Amino acid sequence: MGEECGRHARAGFWRLVHIGLTGTADDAETVADICEHFGLGGDSTAFYQAELRERMRAKAKRVRRV
Repeated sequence: MGEECGRHARAGFWRLVHIGLTGTADDAETVADICEHFGLGGDSTAFYQAELRERMRAKAKRVRRV
């Protein structure tokens, strides 16, 4: 059960990252917050969390200019 649960959790994480990287600034912020809240660790998680935060800032800047 533990291995299967871990596999599903990892798949869910990558789905969330995809939503954050392709969605709105709010989506990116929400996914980054989820990663932070649950303390998802590891180099890839830290990398994608930083990417999500940057995407959130960039998209928010573009919306303010319009």
